[in-house]
Amino acid sequence: VVDEDPILDSDIERVLRLGLLETGTGEALAAQRRRALDLLIEQRLRVHEVDRFGFEETPLELLDRQMEVTRSRFPSEEAFRAELLRLGLDESTLRQLLARQLAVFAYVEERLGPRVFVSVDDIGRYYNDELLPELHRTGTPEAEIPALEAVRESIRAVLRERRLNDEIDRWTADLRSKADVVDY
Repeated sequence: VVDEDPILDSDIERVLRLGLLETGTGEALAAQRRRALDLLIEQRLRVHEVDRFGFEETPLELLDRQMEVTRSRFPSEEAFRAELLRLGLDESTLRQLLARQLAVFAYVEERLGPRVFVSVDDIGRYYNDELLPELHRTGTPEAEIPALEAVRESIRAVLRERRLNDEIDRWTADLRSKADVVDY
């Protein structure tokens, strides 16, 4: 229960069955369920914060794309519909769930994104300390190693995503410390 908002066993089942949680091979079902519950707790905390902030509606084209990504996790439209039915969902309920997730992503980008800065020095350090050693470790021929200038924007994107994820983790930990979370 997150601030009097229950997370049901069926919610955990939906996360697992819709492929919303990456699972490792050989991972026990109990560990998967625990990770799914933790994911749902974090999502509820974030959604509650976004609701308090009063963030705007998710654009329909973005929601449509996310629906297609979810559908693509299934071998056919029939398999997708059968799984929704099994989970007790209809397409409009799934759209609502996805819209809430997208609202959180938009909130994160607007509120936390500006805190993330990647300097030229950061990019150089990543190139020299992470990318080059990885390319050498994998046996990439010297002639195929890209120049820093060729991969600068890709590195900037990787570092920005890392730092944004760190900001999200801090934000979520702060939300959790202020919330009433009861784990049965």
